[in-house]
Amino acid sequence: MRLSILTDLPQSYQRQSKLDLLQNKALLLSLILTSGLLLLAAVWFGVNFALFIRPDSKQTLFPYEIWSATSNRFALTIPLTWLMGIGLAIPITMIVHEAIHGVLFWGLTHQIPRFGCKWLVAYTAPSNGLYIARDAYLIIALAPLVLLTILAGILLPFVPSNTLTTLIGVLSLNASGSAGDIAVALWLIRKPSTTVIEDRGTVVIAYTQIISNPRNS
Repeated sequence: MRLSILTDLPQSYQRQSKLDLLQNKALLLSLILTSGLLLLAAVWFGVNFALFIRPDSKQTLFPYEIWSATSNRFALTIPLTWLMGIGLAIPITMIVHEAIHGVLFWGLTHQIPRFGCKWLVAYTAPSNGLYIARDAYLIIALAPLVLLTILAGILLPFVPSNTLTTLIGVLSLNASGSAGDIAVALWLIRKPSTTVIEDRGTVVIAYTQIISNPRNS
């Protein structure tokens, strides 16, 4: 099957498996942990990359000593620039991340995608009744992670210093928010290339082609 999208499921296909990102408690816990690890890794990478590319950004990113410790006291002080940067990065990341999914779904299906939020988890899905080929779906699923990471890396040397924390915040929150996309991609990559996907928001269903037995024909 070479088509990237189907409006009707062929009779030669049957439901093979389902991935529910919210109802599967073990999966949900692993996604939360993965999301946290991705956030920490992206923050570490973003800050160190910024310091490497722009050594003068140290004063912006670390305007004063962030933490201090003595024998009987530990203090952690979060710079105001960090709070402002994160505050701006949260809505920017959510909008741009889901917009990338939406534009690609629209470009593939020529139909307005569905946007929604469930349990504080935002999602973008194609219109109901559409089945998308595995490879096309993989590209759409991972596009926000790849594109925003590359874009942040390109912009980092050039943006004004007072926007660095916002840019690093977008890079980090996007990586963290891509945990579900990565889980779906890892789930799909092990399936045959002829697999088609029905996306119901936080539930993804895979349909695979039935291989007829030539001995029975």
